[in-house]
Parts: sequence; structure tokens; C-alpha cells
Amino acid sequence: MSIAEDMKSITENIIVSYNQRIKDVGAIVNDTKATLKRLEVEHCEMAVELKDELVKAIKENATTVSSLLGEYRADMNKASEAWSSMTVALAKAREKGFVPSVEVGEKSISHGKKKSKKKSISY
Repeated sequence: MSIAEDMKSITENIIVSYNQRIKDVGAIVNDTKATLKRLEVEHCEMAVELKDELVKAIKENATTVSSLLGEYRADMNKASEAWSSMTVALAKAREKGFVPSVEVGEKSISHGKKKSKKKSISY
């Protein structure tokens, strides 16, 4: 072969490989665009699902908290009534000269003792 034919063959090979690279890059660009579009759609769907789940969780939390607050309120009312009745009972006992005493530990509340002439109060 002559140099001219070799140069012509090399040039044709370069053109063919260039055209193939252009096709390959075009395919990569198209695949990338399709992937980005698919990811965008999936992201939007996921965002909607997450928003729905968040709204549901917030409603459930609000219901639970409301229920707990109601229970706490009821417990506090019961405690308040018990304290009020204890206050009245203690006041009546003191009027009669009876001072209740409280022992802490394994023993329960004792009945107390009559008030001595000294003004000492034990709890």
C-alpha cells in the first residue's frame, strides 16, 4: 500500500470511530435524561407519601397527647379531692386534740396520740 492509501484508511477509521463516539455519547445523554426524569417522578411520589405519613403521625400524636392530658387531669382532680378531704380530717382531729403521726418506712400510718399540754406536733 501506498502512503496515500494508508492515510485515507486511517482518516476513514477516525471518522467512523468519531461517529460511533458521538452515537455513544448521545445514548449516554438520553439515558441520563431518562434517569433524571424517572428520579424526579419517584421523588415527587415519595414526597407525597411522606407528607401523608407525617400528617397521619401528627394526628395520632395529637390524639395520644390529648388522651394522656385528660388522664393526668383526672388524676390531679382525684388527688386534689383527696388532699382536701385530708385537710378537713386533720383540722377536725386537731380541734379534738388528736394529732396524727406518720411513720415512714415499712410501717403504715399510725393512729396518733392525744395532744399533750405542750404544743408539739409530730408528723
